Amino acid sequence: MSYFLDGRQVRDKKAQILIKRISAFSTKLKLVILQVGNVSESNSYIEQKKFFGTKIGVLVEHIKFPETVSQAEIESAIELNNRDASVHGIILQLPIPARIDWREVVNTIDPEKDVDGLTRENLSILVHGGKGGHMPATARGVLSLLKDYKIEVAGKKVVVVGRSALVGKPIALSLLNEQATVTICHSKTQNLNEETKRADILIVAIGKAHFINESHVREGQIVIDVGINSVGQPSLQEEIPKRKLVGDVFTEKVTSIVDGISPVPGGVGPLTVLSLFENLADAYEKQV
Repeated sequence: MSYFLDGRQVRDKKAQILIKRISAFSTKLKLVILQVGNVSESNSYIEQKKFFGTKIGVLVEHIKFPETVSQAEIESAIELNNRDASVHGIILQLPIPARIDWREVVNTIDPEKDVDGLTRENLSILVHGGKGGHMPATARGVLSLLKDYKIEVAGKKVVVVGRSALVGKPIALSLLNEQATVTICHSKTQNLNEETKRADILIVAIGKAHFINESHVREGQIVIDVGINSVGQPSLQEEIPKRKLVGDVFTEKVTSIVDGISPVPGGVGPLTVLSLFENLADAYEKQV
């Protein structure tokens, strides 16, 4: 039976350190979240960030644009917050409508205030293994989870399933910078289960519920499940199905095989939120 890598426990411990750190700042930290439209998942994620921000003493301002907003209007709002010295971090909540080039919008954010770590400047620092940039929050959260559980990364074979610019690639690069040997797998990878079984650490971030099962894992592995998927369950009355959050890994089928696994919910998710605010504290220290 494997053990769970409990992200909530790690978050709560690190949150106390972060509270102490920001309490010493002469100014109250402020994060601005820009949202376009009314995607329910985005609403939920923003509420989590606002709740955590309140908990640790950070002001979170939520700017919500209608679905019809123009790209120029969003970029204008970002420029205003770039110039506002009371704002220390800015994020664009994704996804946004496809007609808007989210990469160009994100690159309007001042790199020092880009606490999601998605501007060209910050991603370039990650690619080159440099110091001083903001690491994307999910990648930082994965590293925090591994480090807290004292799981050695250097010299280990890591397989990342998923190549998205927001999650898969930044996680792979961050682990490469930690001296791991990294393989990225994706929809065109042949014999995927053979690749995943070679991993010492398997990280899954593809957004497909229960995609990874017992055929993809072996004994001795650590599995980090980054996916968060909402699936329906029949209710007793068989009317409106209840929704349940599950990961990309079919946890019940792999726990008896692998050494350790992060649960969904309660694994990487809580640490992604924490990492965003750790980046915010870093941003403040660069700006003062």
